[in-house]
Amino acid sequence: QKKTIDVVGIVSEAGDCDEIKLKSGGTRMRKCISLVDDTNSSISLTLWGDEFASSNSFQLDNSL
Repeated sequence: QKKTIDVVGIVSEAGDCDEIKLKSGGTRMRKCISLVDDTNSSISLTLWGDEFASSNSFQLDNSL
């Protein structure tokens, strides 16, 4: 069963956007970031789609 959760954290790492070739022959943009919380726990997050390529929201030390 799928559930939606809210995640709050600080961007500790933000990679560049990569264009990934799909098996179907198309391409898709990917951005990898790491978030850290107030307990210093971290999680890696992969964002897919063109809308993340130009977003300034994923800069170091920004809270999400």
